[in-house]
Amino acid sequence: MVYKVDRLTRSLADFAKLIELFDVHGVSFVSVTQSFNTSSSMGRLTLNVLLSFAQFERELIGERVRDKIAASKRKGLWVGVSRPPCSAAAVGRCPGGRD
Repeated sequence: MVYKVDRLTRSLADFAKLIELFDVHGVSFVSVTQSFNTSSSMGRLTLNVLLSFAQFERELIGERVRDKIAASKRKGLWVGVSRPPCSAAAVGRCPGGRD
């Protein structure tokens, strides 16, 4: 039993492995806030479709983040920690005593 399906996994492959494990042990999957139950074929189909979209969303977010980082690098913007480390030429003059 879980609160929401996407809290369990966003990977369709991982979910398929979990369902197989549940079947071996005679357990069905139930979501508290969503009406899904893996004891029926319709419930399994619905969950597979839902998790396909969750996996798509996860991959899409990853692509957007990678694209944003690449665009920032092309523009010469700092990508990483809150402020870039001091250059070798600025040793001893770094704010906060960073060398």
